[in-house]
Amino acid sequence: EQLPLSIEGIKLSKGNALLSDDCTLSECHIDNHSIIELNKGFPISLTIILRSGSQEVGQYNVNTYTDYTVPELKNEIFNIIGIPAVHQKLIYYGELLCEKATLEDYHFPENSIIYLALCM
Repeated sequence: EQLPLSIEGIKLSKGNALLSDDCTLSECHIDNHSIIELNKGFPISLTIILRSGSQEVGQYNVNTYTDYTVPELKNEIFNIIGIPAVHQKLIYYGELLCEKATLEDYHFPENSIIYLALCM
């Protein structure tokens, strides 16, 4: 019943929790109804600050993975606050995030702040 949970850089997660490499199925609370995800990246929590002009209008926490692309992050944001990805501009330290990049490309530290500007 021992299950290797890390294979060549691929991690398994259940919900937002990364599963330990040395736990058994029962220790990780995995049964035949569990949903397990494969992740090459690692979990990261980001703070998204919604701005309208120069005013902050909202602040949201997004739990995601470092291997996600910027469009995948925009979809996560859409799921939380309902703003379509096509209307989102994500900015980190004054730099517009590139649509082809992964979050790992930016080396975000945990709880980084990303600004969301609306483009209508």
